[in-house]
Amino acid sequence: MPNLLCLAVNPPQTERDAYENAISKCLFPKLDTFIWSAPFSLQLLQFLTRHRDQLITVAFNFEPLEPITIYRYSLSDAEPIILPGLVKFYGELHHVRLLGAEDTLKSVTGQWTGQESSDFENCMISLGQTKRLVELDLMWPVLDIIHLEIISRHVKTLQDLTISLSSVYVREHESNDIRIKTALSRFPDLLKLSIRNAGHHEPGKAKFSLDEDYRTVKVWGDRCPSLAICITPRHTRWIRCEGHDADNTIEWVPTPLVGEARKWYKNAILNDIKPGWKNAIRQMWPPGVMVRDALKIGDSELMDLLEYSEDEKDGMEEQEIQEEQEEEGGGEGDQVDLAVAQSLQSDPSDNGQGNDNVVQDAASETGAE
Repeated sequence: MPNLLCLAVNPPQTERDAYENAISKCLFPKLDTFIWSAPFSLQLLQFLTRHRDQLITVAFNFEPLEPITIYRYSLSDAEPIILPGLVKFYGELHHVRLLGAEDTLKSVTGQWTGQESSDFENCMISLGQTKRLVELDLMWPVLDIIHLEIISRHVKTLQDLTISLSSVYVREHESNDIRIKTALSRFPDLLKLSIRNAGHHEPGKAKFSLDEDYRTVKVWGDRCPSLAICITPRHTRWIRCEGHDADNTIEWVPTPLVGEARKWYKNAILNDIKPGWKNAIRQMWPPGVMVRDALKIGDSELMDLLEYSEDEKDGMEEQEIQEEQEEEGGGEGDQVDLAVAQSLQSDPSDNGQGNDNVVQDAASETGAE
């Protein structure tokens, strides 16, 4: 098969050794993608070495939709091989050091099977030696904040980071807000942050993702953590949000600090992206500067978007008029003018005499009051 470009093998558990022996002796002159859905082994290094000049994507034991189970092989004594064209790698993070692709590797998707933070840091040091790595997806396990800090210290070229970070570490300790903010600020070129399984071991329960402008992070999920993050290049802005239960999950309200959020915010209201969106905004009426600035619309149009009835609109208008009247209540000078006018009208035959006394009396009475 001289024209074969992609080879994906899922060997039976009982015949894996036979498959490894056969694969290690094969040669495919044009092969650029090799996927081996089984544990990494020393024998496969021979196969990689034979195809090192053309390989672009290498994946070991990679199952995109299921948790990966990695069996640890003793590869500590194995010599790294040079893969000069490798761009993407899927598999165990410990094996990154075996792939000499410091100048070309751009994307790594994998998991870490170790227990010690120092072991994890060694993996990140290996990743940090790559010069062009921009995408890192850690499929497993759920990490502590310390692991995020380790990543930020050693792999600073990332533009797209996906991790599993437990929200427990965020909700229970206020100091962790600063730690996460500091860690994220170490990625000067970060454009996208995704956090899967936040606080849960079930896939897809919660996730952070950037909006189209690559500056606004939204969070959603059945039990999403009570926070949101705004990221701008070379700057991180941290925002606290109220939590919501599983039956009334809404997305956080974008602030006017991020102007591009306006389109997304209006779209969220129009399409009612999450149950409870409109009710939540109705409960915070009047919406204030945040909502008005984000939407750039008047109160009437906003009430239409929120599906207010005519009776509700009338009630809102009456309430606003009453509040305005209370705010415009007369001051001390207004009371004096009113007293003077009433005195002049009460005795027109006075022909203006004694008006000075009326003014003085009114002023003194007002002052006494």
